[in-house]
Amino acid sequence: MGEPARADRSVRRGSPSVDGFALFRLGVRRMVAVEVNAGAEFTAGGRPIAERAETDPERLSNLGVSLREPARRR
Repeated sequence: MGEPARADRSVRRGSPSVDGFALFRLGVRRMVAVEVNAGAEFTAGGRPIAERAETDPERLSNLGVSLREPARRR
């Protein structure tokens, strides 16, 4: 989902060898795309892309942070 060609950085959440992962693509502090093999991450990626919300890469990659608000900068 999104436009991965606009990304200048990738952030991985999870592990391909475990239950699934997502690759969030960021461009100028904003999420521009998400590529996943786990459904919750796909759903969670849609809103920040649509809202052009600033993202915090550390929160986005942290499995201990809820997917409901991982992208918002704190």
